[in-house]
Amino acid sequence: MGRRPDEGAPGAGRGCPQRGGRHRQRPLDGNALVLGTADLEEEAAVLVVLGVWLRSLRHAGRLRLTDVARPGVSAPTLHRWETGRAADPSLVRELLASYGVADEEIEWMISQLPPRDPGSRERAARRSYQMFCDWGGKLARARYEAVNRAASEVIEFGSVLLPASIRTPGYDAVVAGPGVCRESGPMTGFPGQRRVVLVDEAVLYRPVAADHSVLYRQLSHLLALLDREHPHPDVRGGLRVRVVPMDAAPRPFQDVGPLVRMTLLGRELLCRPGQAPSYLVGEALEAEHAESLKGAARSLGRQASQAAVARAKAHLLSVHGGLPASAGEAAGGAPR
Repeated sequence: MGRRPDEGAPGAGRGCPQRGGRHRQRPLDGNALVLGTADLEEEAAVLVVLGVWLRSLRHAGRLRLTDVARPGVSAPTLHRWETGRAADPSLVRELLASYGVADEEIEWMISQLPPRDPGSRERAARRSYQMFCDWGGKLARARYEAVNRAASEVIEFGSVLLPASIRTPGYDAVVAGPGVCRESGPMTGFPGQRRVVLVDEAVLYRPVAADHSVLYRQLSHLLALLDREHPHPDVRGGLRVRVVPMDAAPRPFQDVGPLVRMTLLGRELLCRPGQAPSYLVGEALEAEHAESLKGAARSLGRQASQAAVARAKAHLLSVHGGLPASAGEAAGGAPR
């Protein structure tokens, strides 16, 4: 089955397989990456995503590593799989089946793994396993959310819409309705996680519904998040919202749309979110975009971001006056 029209952007033109296909990962921009078998396993994005997903499936069943271990698959081996360091296709197939994953999903996931046979190095050299394009659907979203949960640090950027992690229910219902590509479910941060959400200032002025109170409540929610921000998020984790000014020099990440930079399992992962997320690690990771995200997260200030959101809200009220607060305000943050 091919990609639906609304699934388009993530990874488009970058060798992403379509659902139901047997295609493996292809080189980025046609460049071959010559890697040995060990290197393929150490620098394979699919192993990182698979490992985190395996761990989330085990936790969902409230199982310990020793509960899942079996002859030929020790707890240390399972730990190595769950940390994205290796994966035995036949044994992983059995493990996923024991977790209740559908056969079609299992076979597609196994088909994306880098080869373990040293004789396959020449074939592997023609493909980039440093990029993994998921095939979409509920399990792709589950894997994306599992990766988000496992990350110690997350920096995300929304170019056209606000990222799902900071949306009000009303805003999310409008922009993520039936047939609309969505990045993820609401994720405002997890214990010990440092999350920075970068917002293009132009998005604050972009109407999403005929009912302008939807945007009004969303802006109120952003101000509430900024008010509640912990003064030392780098020490205790937490959520920060930062606005990228419209009058500032363009940053590299602003040219490519929604991006998420995550740190997990001792690695840096760059993701293009959507219904069919794509992930990059190692040399394939677009360092310019990752570093510009990190630089923006460090340089943009809280007070300037508060002022930017307040200006957008004042502009909305001046153009569409008489936006009364309602019961929905409680879900979207206190009015200011």
